[in-house]
Amino acid sequence: ADLTAQHIWCYVNGQMVMESDCVSGDITTDHGTPTGVFGIMFMKKDATLRGVMQSNGKPEYETKVAYWMPFYADCGFHDAWWRTGFGGNIYKGDGSHGCINLPVSAAETLFSYCDEKMPVVVYY
Repeated sequence: ADLTAQHIWCYVNGQMVMESDCVSGDITTDHGTPTGVFGIMFMKKDATLRGVMQSNGKPEYETKVAYWMPFYADCGFHDAWWRTGFGGNIYKGDGSHGCINLPVSAAETLFSYCDEKMPVVVYY
């Protein structure tokens, strides 16, 4: 994932099988997506993602996603059905809490190619 370009590519056996614009972590609120070399930890369909627990006993957010592919702690690739746009500078002010948001169709395609331990490279 190229965080500067806000774009991902997926390669299988040296061939690019999909690519997509994305929205990564909001760098203006210190929620930037971690950079480095990781691996897909697990894959789950129909997951509920929850943010940090607040003092009122409720999570910061609670969002259902169809495709969840974490690669570092609670950061990963997932569909962002609520977004109308991807790419550009959205991540500067309206980014995620660290995850890489994808259009639903792109998340579905990526999910179909992923497997556990698949390498993930994230950079600026």
